[in-house]
Amino acid sequence: MGDLRELIEKLEKAAGPELVLDGMIWCAVNGYEFVQWDGAGCVYRKVDGSSWDRGIKHISAHEVRPYSASLDAAIALCERVLPGWSWECRVSGTGDKGQATVWNPRKAPGHNDEKRATNCATAAIALVLATLRALEAQEDGRRALEGDG
Repeated sequence: MGDLRELIEKLEKAAGPELVLDGMIWCAVNGYEFVQWDGAGCVYRKVDGSSWDRGIKHISAHEVRPYSASLDAAIALCERVLPGWSWECRVSGTGDKGQATVWNPRKAPGHNDEKRATNCATAAIALVLATLRALEAQEDGRRALEGDG
């Protein structure tokens, strides 16, 4: 899935939904490197550097889910990349900021890999952010076990 840190930082700073963020999220969860959003869609390439069709591909804007704007798209993403995990979203009463939590219910309380996102521009961004934080923690754990961390 690649390094999620840069994308997480962008989501933490997001002022609202953005097509560029949606393209970056799509790339991250599908194993691609984001190149750019060209207005018509997302330009991407394989993360491993191998080339196919000169290394660059394009997916049209209507094929990229609106992860940063749509709670439905954010929920579908969470359920796809963290199968069996639970999630919760809400909008705070003060300032209408999005909040979300994801956790693994199969683990003991206090050891369930819970990840939160608060004060986000939308509830959808909050859920995507909490989801990516959980994925990053899983990747960090795998690297540590493999001796790469």
